[in-house]
Amino acid sequence: MNETRQVDEATPLLSVSPGFTERPAILPVVRRYRLGGPAFDDTLVSQYRFPSDAERIAFLLLVQLHYNESQHNVLNDSSDIWENWQHARANSAVAEDIGRRASEMLNQFLLNHSSSSAIQNIFWTAFPLEDSEHTTTRVIDMLTEDHAPPELLTHPVVEAVVMKCWKYGVNAGSAQDHGSSLIGHFDAFSTPRCMILTFISAASLARRWTTHTLPAMLVFPAFAMTLPSVPLPGNVSFSVLHIALLLQLVLLHLPNCPSLPAAVNPESAIPLSTLLSHGATRIVIPITLFFFPVLILATFLVSASLVDNPLSVLTNSLEVTPMDSRLSFFILFVTVIMLLLGGIGVTLAMFPTMVSPTTSTSRWDRYSREIGFRARRSFVEALVQYEPYYFPVPFNLLQLVVRVPCMVFSGLGRPVTPYIKFMERVLWRVNSNSTLMSKRKAEPSQRLAKRRRGGVPAFGAETEDDRVNLASSLSTASAFSTRSVPSTGPIPNLSALCARSFVANLRALHETRDDWEITLKWLKLMPDNLVPKLFAMLRSSCPQILTNAMITSYFLRGPSIVLTSDLPAVNKVTILAVAGAGKSLHELHLTGFAKIADSVFATVLHSMPSLRVLVLRGCAKVGSATAEAVAQFCPLLLTVNFNYTAVPPVALVPLLKTCSDLKVLKLAGIPNWTDATFARLSSAVFQDESFILKNIQTLKLRQLGLSESSIHSFLARCPNLTRLDLSFTHIHRPLPVMLAEARIEKLSLTSTVISSVDVVALISSLPHIKSLALGALGGGQGSSVAIGNTSAMTMTDQTLESLTGVLKDFGQLEKISLVGNTKLGATSRRSGALEYFIKCVGRECKYLNLSGVHHLQSLHLSGLLPQDADNQPPRLEQLILNNTGVDDDAAPYLACCSNLVVLELAGTKISSGGLFSVIDTCPKLQTLNLTSCRSVSVTDRRRFFEVRVAGIRPA
Repeated sequence: MNETRQVDEATPLLSVSPGFTERPAILPVVRRYRLGGPAFDDTLVSQYRFPSDAERIAFLLLVQLHYNESQHNVLNDSSDIWENWQHARANSAVAEDIGRRASEMLNQFLLNHSSSSAIQNIFWTAFPLEDSEHTTTRVIDMLTEDHAPPELLTHPVVEAVVMKCWKYGVNAGSAQDHGSSLIGHFDAFSTPRCMILTFISAASLARRWTTHTLPAMLVFPAFAMTLPSVPLPGNVSFSVLHIALLLQLVLLHLPNCPSLPAAVNPESAIPLSTLLSHGATRIVIPITLFFFPVLILATFLVSASLVDNPLSVLTNSLEVTPMDSRLSFFILFVTVIMLLLGGIGVTLAMFPTMVSPTTSTSRWDRYSREIGFRARRSFVEALVQYEPYYFPVPFNLLQLVVRVPCMVFSGLGRPVTPYIKFMERVLWRVNSNSTLMSKRKAEPSQRLAKRRRGGVPAFGAETEDDRVNLASSLSTASAFSTRSVPSTGPIPNLSALCARSFVANLRALHETRDDWEITLKWLKLMPDNLVPKLFAMLRSSCPQILTNAMITSYFLRGPSIVLTSDLPAVNKVTILAVAGAGKSLHELHLTGFAKIADSVFATVLHSMPSLRVLVLRGCAKVGSATAEAVAQFCPLLLTVNFNYTAVPPVALVPLLKTCSDLKVLKLAGIPNWTDATFARLSSAVFQDESFILKNIQTLKLRQLGLSESSIHSFLARCPNLTRLDLSFTHIHRPLPVMLAEARIEKLSLTSTVISSVDVVALISSLPHIKSLALGALGGGQGSSVAIGNTSAMTMTDQTLESLTGVLKDFGQLEKISLVGNTKLGATSRRSGALEYFIKCVGRECKYLNLSGVHHLQSLHLSGLLPQDADNQPPRLEQLILNNTGVDDDAAPYLACCSNLVVLELAGTKISSGGLFSVIDTCPKLQTLNLTSCRSVSVTDRRRFFEVRVAGIRPA
């Protein structure tokens, strides 16, 4: 009786499709690919379904590699010179394009997957060649072909995969997993590096014949012809054995496996062996063959002339060879030998591959890139050759029990069945792994003892180079400890809760192919107004899952698009795809793309007439083309952020004239803004007295190289400013009357050389100020010399007292920064100006930054204590005291700030004991900066909240 399962909370929301059972054949796809060209790539993924991204990438790589091989295998028998040239040129272009595309595919996969097993699956997953055949192909097999793309074979990940499989076996990854099978452990114990000892054996005749098969071909008949006896001295068979031995010793030094270079140190020995064999085949042998006829003749003549017998080769034989003839023949022989050696020397000196034209960090390319490429291919061939079930001596004779029937069946037209392969695996595991496991049981202790004695590790043993020190790669520049505080605000709406749940489970959905495809379909149906919020959550939580294809297909829509250079998958193609958002896009944020050309951004803006906000901060190549495109195609802009770009002043002329509703203009850190370049903007716009930027409320001129007169001319055209940033500029005397009329709410004068008197006078005329930054006054454009020089600072205790008298009556002030004013507190350390300022102004703000005020002591914070009978705590939510003189004596004052959310105490003397009391009385505290706090343990600085919860207190 069938029972219908009731739907409950445990019922999965996404259905699971049946598993993947059969892989597509490669050659039929290659034939269709040849007809469709590179454009056929887009349809490959949609036609076939794969259980994992690794198999999908393996399939695409195999199609590309087989297509490349087929192009080179096409015969061109035409006698037409131009046609032959065209054919060679087309093959070269195809090979270069396929190498680039294959490398890009692998790089894209690596951006989204970090699992070693997934990376190895790309190279070892087998696909059938034809639908009706049992022959299979793998990416690792294609890397051994003559026309394998250098871009793929020399890829660092390919090198790492090949080396790992060579040392630890193909199944090493699975054998190290906790839940792997016993058979996986067995297979991992016998690696190709251990199986290299299979040299001369009769069983090698049953394998694919190569140059290394010649000694076995000589040894086997030498014994067979002398049966029932054995080869004895004086017999031809005995001489054949000597020839086989000498030939085997020579072959062992060749780069082709089996060889000693592959067994000893592949990265060093195989390139050297390749160089020597390459030189022998291209220098020694050709030159020897060139001089071979005259060398034979000279050798014969000199040997014949030195004997006492007459030269029987002549018709009229002489009784004795004349001395003159002997001397001439000897000179001829010496001349030929000198010519032979000289030719070899000259060719070696001019050999083009002896010196690498470009430097390379890879040990494979130490001699040249060509030698390194050939050496890598030889190494891959060795790995492919010894990856199957090979039997060590003397058990390789058992392989004949399996291989001989295989050859017989193949000769009769019957393919090798999986049952015979299964028998070979079983036979191999029984005799091979049992031997190797018994040897490896004693390896751990022996390996440690050998390392202490400086011995050589065993074949396949893990070395120090194979270990990655993860601790060394962790950044220790900052030590922020964070915690999550229960929200006291309104309950989030249902869409926000669903988005949080989706982001939390995205990794699990990404692991299963069927679930992932269904997830992408649901993303396609998401309303446009929810896409920006979800994309923002994904950017911060799991950026590695966001591939280029995923971003362009599902997230480049809605009213707002935000892309940053922190996303690894975002590139030029992604940014160009933003143009598809069209008229529906109102906000575009592209931040940090320093390498993308100006023309790319200009092209994107052509289709955005409804754009209101444009942020291109940190896009260093954005220039005139983008500014002109903004003026031409985005007339409704309200906000433009060109911070740290390359937009020249004159490029803003059409923008300022066209975008009449512009409210926010940010131009910080543009290097080409000088008085000379600004003059062109001024002459084009500001010469007209009636031209006023009446709607601009926010203006940021930070770090511009403009003089005071140029800045004043700009400010004079902005009568309605509310937010102004003149930090790190050459400003000396702002226009207080103009700024007072503008109702300034935010003002930043950090690292300017405005005098103290002017600062107090200016701020006293700004009663609506909410945010004030007066850091490092006197520094002058952030000069490191000026900032490091205390005498250059102009903010003194007297100035601070006067400023406090002005600010204490400003009830709207919320943020103030006095960072880097090193003269503060120098004259009165026990109380004075700092304490007065904190008591009257600092405690009433939400943000207070006193970093770098070195003379600030704990006692100066006494102004944070309750000041009235109601014991109202300070309003401070963010307090920054980095690199000041506070210590544990400040704990009672900091504990009064019950509204604190962020507290930064980097480089101070405060200890764990003082911090515990602060945490106990500040329930809203979420972020704590303890960088370089020597009195706090290094291990506790990043996890101080967890230490407090664990109840660990200092003794």
